[in-house]
Amino acid sequence: MARYRQAINALERASALVPENGADRRQLDALLAEASYGQGDRSRARALCDSGLDGNNEVSRLNVDFLNTRGKVLIADRQFVEARTAFEQAIALCDEHFWPEERVRARFNCGIVALHLEEHAAAETIFRQCLNEGHYITNLVIRAFCLLNLAVLYHKTLRWKEALEYYLHSLATFQKSGNDFQFVATALNIAELYLELGAHERAKALTEAAARVLEKQEIHHYSAWRLQLDGRIALEERDYPKALDCLTRAEPIAVDKAWAKRRELYIDLARVAFILGNEEDFLRYIDLERDTLRSDECEALTERLEGQVAQSLGEHDRARTKLGAAARFFAGQKQDHLLWETLHELAEIEFAVQNDQAGRILIQRAQEISRRLVDAVPESLKANFTTRAPFVWLYSSLVALSEGRPTSFHQPTLPVHRLGPSSKIDAEIRSQWQRRYPRIVGRSSKLGDVFRRVDLIAESRSPVLLLGESGTGKELLADAIHCNSNRSEKPFVKVNCGALVETLLLSELFGHEKGAFTGAMGRKVGRFEMADGGTLFLDEIGDISPKTQLALLRVLQEGTFERVGGNQTLKTNVRIICATNKRLEQLVKTGEFRLDLYYRIKGIVFELPPLRERLEDVPMMVRHFLQEVAGDQTPKGVSRAAMRRLLCYSWPGNIRELQNFVQSVALFVAGSEIGLEELAHFDAFFSDGETRQADDEIDQILEECITPRPDVAPSVSRLRLADSGPQLPEDSVIDQVLSGDLGLAEMKKKIEIACIRRALNETNGNISKAADLLQMKRPRLSQIINATPELSEVKHACTESQ
Repeated sequence: MARYRQAINALERASALVPENGADRRQLDALLAEASYGQGDRSRARALCDSGLDGNNEVSRLNVDFLNTRGKVLIADRQFVEARTAFEQAIALCDEHFWPEERVRARFNCGIVALHLEEHAAAETIFRQCLNEGHYITNLVIRAFCLLNLAVLYHKTLRWKEALEYYLHSLATFQKSGNDFQFVATALNIAELYLELGAHERAKALTEAAARVLEKQEIHHYSAWRLQLDGRIALEERDYPKALDCLTRAEPIAVDKAWAKRRELYIDLARVAFILGNEEDFLRYIDLERDTLRSDECEALTERLEGQVAQSLGEHDRARTKLGAAARFFAGQKQDHLLWETLHELAEIEFAVQNDQAGRILIQRAQEISRRLVDAVPESLKANFTTRAPFVWLYSSLVALSEGRPTSFHQPTLPVHRLGPSSKIDAEIRSQWQRRYPRIVGRSSKLGDVFRRVDLIAESRSPVLLLGESGTGKELLADAIHCNSNRSEKPFVKVNCGALVETLLLSELFGHEKGAFTGAMGRKVGRFEMADGGTLFLDEIGDISPKTQLALLRVLQEGTFERVGGNQTLKTNVRIICATNKRLEQLVKTGEFRLDLYYRIKGIVFELPPLRERLEDVPMMVRHFLQEVAGDQTPKGVSRAAMRRLLCYSWPGNIRELQNFVQSVALFVAGSEIGLEELAHFDAFFSDGETRQADDEIDQILEECITPRPDVAPSVSRLRLADSGPQLPEDSVIDQVLSGDLGLAEMKKKIEIACIRRALNETNGNISKAADLLQMKRPRLSQIINATPELSEVKHACTESQ
């Protein structure tokens, strides 16, 4: 796209130097229309063509140029009949004035229209005629385009031998002509053919060749296409993390450039999402696919995917309906390469419901089609084609039928790595997770689903977006992803975006040069530089300003940035993990968050469940937090009644609130067990949330996981506790209270002030953020700060430092 931008800039400068109505200006407009079309600015290209043709009685080759460009714009807008009219007008002018080269171009464009309208015989005739005429005019580029489009036609009509032959000829011709743009397009077309025929290594070699060209000259929609093909290759090879990485990197490019293949990309993303057990993403991509430009073929592909999903879940009736609809479309369009696989999937359903006769008929029909397809495969690729998984499954089924064995023995249509709500996690897997993720506490199936997905995506380069309410453990999860990635030896750098004003955040992220602003006494290295090679965790990403969003978008797109006040461009290689408790899609709708940035950061999405949805983890967390408080000493226990009270509370502040509560209770309870009587002193703590009635679910949790009582008897003296090892901070506090140095209420006030002071320092005096950290209501926190001179000074000092 850079070459088009450069051309447009040069043409616009030249246009400013010539008269508006002169012949030179008209020639510049013709070139500008073509360049605008190439850049994707179709509305400008159309306006320039209309202006160049309307009201101008002078007939020249420029008329043909305007008509050809107008026709190409109409093709892009899927107005094929109008496009054909434009090209036929151009042909008539060329015949009248004997302009052979321009005639070949217009005739070739008519062939493109015929190809779009599925008029394959007419398209083939036109391209062959142009190829013959091309010999006379010796135009290498026209010859290459004719070869390429004949190859596309043969590819679409499953004439694979001819398709490969013409693709390879066109590739060599584009390479000889030095047309990198079309060299990449042809290479990716061949890679797609190789992938269909099972030649994965050959497909990889071509996508790598395309990638090398794209490194020198970025062509956005070809970059998306290359990533999509790499993702499909990884899917075929069951490398699901790599597939997800490639496809999610392609998505923002496809959306930004309104790429024609984005419906197919959404189908691929939906497939990966289902395989990885992300039902929310699966449904989202299906909706996005159907909201994009209408395509009957993509609709059939979506129907087939939904049928495969239903089949994997054992929903036979739904699977039969969806796959049947897809099969009818494929049969009507003579898309045998998709039809025979779909027929085999339908046969598997019939065998599964003991309808063996229908299954046999479908299997035999699939076999007949597959034999025809084998004949169309180039000899050098037949071994690849016949060892593809669908082909092997089909002939395994045929052998099983001939031997009277059941056919439903092969792996499911979609391999599914998922854990439903009622799934049990075996002890070995749980033990592995505890070793890999020691800082994340819990045993619930929802947490298991999170662990399973981290296992799959930790090695990926894709950005990660962590969603969830405040206090659900997003930072811990980000750290877990980093520690289990191939970047674990490099830095894990954290930034709380919501705690800093715009100027400070830009300096924090990108660094600054000496004198960049008042107070910049020296150069500062930013977090992107600090995290180079590792992971950068951006918390509260939903709170950043539009200016910061734009700066962040650039570094995510290009991997480069400048320090504030500097002009040296720096490169960075970081994996971005973002977190927010806001709904970014709503912020996009209201214009508060950039759509292009949203697509950049949401590569892999985790939605962390609130604590109230994983109550079975509460007893384990309580024990963990009590152990943290106890250190090397014996932790306090929790009575059954007290644990029931904790399980009945909704915990609006989630894990952070539970942790603060447990630590506070452990600090002030003198005995070895926390019971209902001790909790009664903290009733005010439960005022912000809701309390439910105990039910069967809570009783079941209590039965499975009751906090054991400590071995130390409640009557153990304070002296013996102190003598049992080094005195911990909480022991010192208890000593002060029990010795009469401080009353309990006074000690609570002292701890409250210390917590608020720390929260203010961590949030740079932002009361709203501090209230979130402390799980307090903002008006109450503001009231305490204003009534406490010490805290007012802290807030004032933080505000002044900004």
